[in-house]
Amino acid sequence: MKSLNKQDCDVLIVKCINLVKKQDSNFFVLKKLKKVWGMCYWDWIELDPRKNFIVTAIHECLHYLNPDWSESMVMYAESRIINQVEFLKLMEFVSILSSKLYIKEKNKKRNKKK
Repeated sequence: MKSLNKQDCDVLIVKCINLVKKQDSNFFVLKKLKKVWGMCYWDWIELDPRKNFIVTAIHECLHYLNPDWSESMVMYAESRIINQVEFLKLMEFVSILSSKLYIKEKNKKRNKKK
């Protein structure tokens, strides 16, 4: 398994941030999942907002960005990112993702009222 230093982790979180920025809000789906916390598909990522949202979102973004990585490598990278990256970068990721999801959910609710 490849060892990840702080610089590697910084590069990975920037890639996750860029993924969130470039994808349409429909790429991220909030869903109550039964046996898992999140799922990565080729066209979208499902996240259960009830379960460790930040870690799960990073984890699923890593799966999407690195489809050849094993589950253990993704878990290792996710853990290193959470522990090595500055809080400001983590909050940037959370802020962008949360804003997209908030607008999407708000629009869904608005459309249901019509």
